[in-house]
Amino acid sequence: PNLHLEDNVDDIIMALVRAGHGPNMVVLMMVPGAVLTPWRHNVSAILTLFPGGQATGPAVSDVLFGDRPPSGRLPVMMPASKEDVIEPGGGDNVVYSEGMKTSYRNPDFAAAFPFGHGLTYTHFEYLDADFKECVEEDDVVCIRCSVRNAGSVAARAVPQLYLEMPPEAGHPTYILKGFQKTSILPPKATQDVVFRLTARDLSYYDTASRSWLRVSSATALVGESSRDIRLKFPVPVPGIRNFNFLWIFPILLGLCALAVCVAVMWRVIGKSRQASLLHSCAGEAEDTEEEYDSELEDSEAAVLQHLAAKDMPTGHAPPPL
Repeated sequence: PNLHLEDNVDDIIMALVRAGHGPNMVVLMMVPGAVLTPWRHNVSAILTLFPGGQATGPAVSDVLFGDRPPSGRLPVMMPASKEDVIEPGGGDNVVYSEGMKTSYRNPDFAAAFPFGHGLTYTHFEYLDADFKECVEEDDVVCIRCSVRNAGSVAARAVPQLYLEMPPEAGHPTYILKGFQKTSILPPKATQDVVFRLTARDLSYYDTASRSWLRVSSATALVGESSRDIRLKFPVPVPGIRNFNFLWIFPILLGLCALAVCVAVMWRVIGKSRQASLLHSCAGEAEDTEEEYDSELEDSEAAVLQHLAAKDMPTGHAPPPL
């Protein structure tokens, strides 16, 4: 078993190329998955289909004669050589040793045609991207991207969103998280597409805790395929705030300075209150002594008046003191 086309088709194609038909030859393939295409640089174009139904013939003719622009994209990576695929295991037990390094997610594999690749009769520009409020309850981040038909033929674009996770996620490269298909855009027309990311999209599986963990940060990549990236920008992760530990030093210095100021003010206020209290006590002592002397004098005067009143005859007022 191998990834070559059956019945020596590779040899037939190369024979036609050597006969001078290569520049005008279009190879039509209907394949079940990834195959090798060693003759790809010697032909004009390749139209690839996966197993279809009874309308496959009319669909192919519409595309070949330009009645409809092709808008399909590869769901697999077409390898550049047999070394750019995972070797099949033998026996009854197969070791899944590649982990997540399959297809486009293996940076060591070279692609003849990358995952998500697909051409049409025009080309597109990716103008900008921003974030918009999510409407659906399960969505946590929504990314809006503008796509413009920069060619002269109406066609559909298929923008794809990939996410690059931080190192703790353990992903070998960025991973597809969604794609959108525009309507048939006339030349120079622009359309916005929206990618919706859920909490699961912004998480990775942690084998130690056996649970999904939300990442602290992520980078979005939008493009025509896994190898044709047009836009790259950071994604805000709701509920996560990245902390810069360099800020801890000025914060600590500020807290220390504030503590010193509070201590000094407290000491000054304490001394001021102590002085005021001593002054108040001294004033109260003087006032008490004066009141006591005044009351004593009034009391002596009252006694003298009473005694004088007893000694005076009736009808005579006591002389003033």
